[in-house]
Amino acid sequence: MAHHHDTKQVSFNEATRAWAKIGLLSFGGPTAQIALMHRIVVEQKKWLSEAQFLNALSFCMLLPGPEAMQLGTYVGWRLHGWRGGNDSRSVVRHTWSSCGFSARHDLRIFWQYLLG
Repeated sequence: MAHHHDTKQVSFNEATRAWAKIGLLSFGGPTAQIALMHRIVVEQKKWLSEAQFLNALSFCMLLPGPEAMQLGTYVGWRLHGWRGGNDSRSVVRHTWSSCGFSARHDLRIFWQYLLG
């Protein structure tokens, strides 16, 4: 169920899969995450218009804290209310954190091997 009448109807499962994809593919910090979010949410899925996305991004840049996470929370909220906002935030954060842990762990093994 879409939260606003001008937002495309999206299933909760489809949105969760998109957030997982963003979380898995967004290396390079918040700028890369926002760019990937734009590509998926605006260009591919057309869940938000360009103007809606840019207005939300502008507002998130005014708020203290991580703007990419705030933007994802906003998009999730637009699609599925509070449940969607919480889902988008949780999936992106945990997926990205898990990948980061895995990458750090692999690098530690590499350095141990290299340095003896």
